[in-house]
Amino acid sequence: MKKIGITSPEDFLYAIATIILGVYISLILIVTLLQNLGIELSYQVRFILLPLNLQFPFLLLLCVLLMYSSVLVWLIMGIASLFYRKKKDLILLRNTPYLISVIIPAHNEKRVIKNILLDLIKQKYRRLEIIVVAHNCTDSTIKIAKTIKDPRIKIIKYHSRKSGKGLALNKGLKYASGEIIAQFDADNRIKDPFFFNRAIVYFLKDKQITAIQSTLLTSNSKGYLLSFLQEIEYDIFSSISWTGRSVLNLPCFLAGTGILVKKQILERIGGWSNSLVEDFELFTRLTLKRKKIIYADNLCVFDEKPITWSAIMKQRSRWIKGHLGVTWRYIDQLGNWLDYIYRLSPLAVFAWWMSNLLYIFYLFTGQISIVNINSWIWIGWTLFFFLIMTITVWKKRGPKRIIYLPLYWIFGFHWFFVVLYSLGVKNWSETKTTHFGTLLSEVNTQAKGGAN
Repeated sequence: MKKIGITSPEDFLYAIATIILGVYISLILIVTLLQNLGIELSYQVRFILLPLNLQFPFLLLLCVLLMYSSVLVWLIMGIASLFYRKKKDLILLRNTPYLISVIIPAHNEKRVIKNILLDLIKQKYRRLEIIVVAHNCTDSTIKIAKTIKDPRIKIIKYHSRKSGKGLALNKGLKYASGEIIAQFDADNRIKDPFFFNRAIVYFLKDKQITAIQSTLLTSNSKGYLLSFLQEIEYDIFSSISWTGRSVLNLPCFLAGTGILVKKQILERIGGWSNSLVEDFELFTRLTLKRKKIIYADNLCVFDEKPITWSAIMKQRSRWIKGHLGVTWRYIDQLGNWLDYIYRLSPLAVFAWWMSNLLYIFYLFTGQISIVNINSWIWIGWTLFFFLIMTITVWKKRGPKRIIYLPLYWIFGFHWFFVVLYSLGVKNWSETKTTHFGTLLSEVNTQAKGGAN
């Protein structure tokens, strides 16, 4: 049961709910497709509890607008991603005047802090300073970090009443001396010893670049179903968004780790906010100021993914709640229309729930909705997006990985429950992801493939 992410009754509940919803929607899609193809199905469902003539057309139209505008954004990026070409892999084999300050926020990360520090001190780019911000730690994170002997490592013991990754990052920024700030999570692995030699080339070639987002790979995809499915998810959606936006000449989304940003500009905008999603808030502020953020496909960082259903729900509910906070905070600032619609995207899932409740209401009251979207639109974009996912996975991992897409399709419906879970999120600490560490051999095996 642990291999499929179930270690508690809570995990079991989330898993069953996701499977039921995924199967339910899949069956509706199949039935609708058969009906549109002229295949008659002999069934009749009528549950009229109370005959009424009460419709909410404007509310339903708003729901439809939110849902399909969000879909449109992903379709545009998905189509664009098909035309992406890998960047030229350039390595600078000498140090430059640039000092790179690496900031690692760490809250009770005793299981993983040693690995990333060992990876960093093995880097060929020697002009590094490594700042570990031990934020409200109650375990042996600091003690273990001090066992790694290197004069470039600074360990900052930081206590604050409030919690939040943004607080730790800003604390590290105060101690940073470098012109470039590199941000990593404590659970990350950086197996490429020339990582920074590759990264610095971008800043040297293009002075307009403000920030760089690395490729994120999964360090623990073997042995656990949920981390494997998250690897597929990251392959699909990070590839579509990062490469698609690159083709469209749009700034790259920031993913919370594997980020390099110019310190001068970071300080000019006030550093990180202590948001639940400090990465997305930073991205939003930089893009509203028209700063250049690029995706570097030759920079690879390994990231540990949650392995239980409850851990996924907690982590992603924080993302959704934080995303909604950013949406509200910048609701009056447009930027480019594609990013504005993306900021509204979590509302699309709430709109899905509302539209379904309205249709159930119509069913029980014997009504037929006066707002109906042609079913071919739903079928069309679903099949087309599935095609884009298939192509993306094939290009990234080869044809064998495609057989897991139906399983991933069902797993993807957990997002519909994540948005509901997010309504109860109050602060960062209650949804903090616990890390367990990854076997070095597994990371090395994946590193050979790189970011294909």
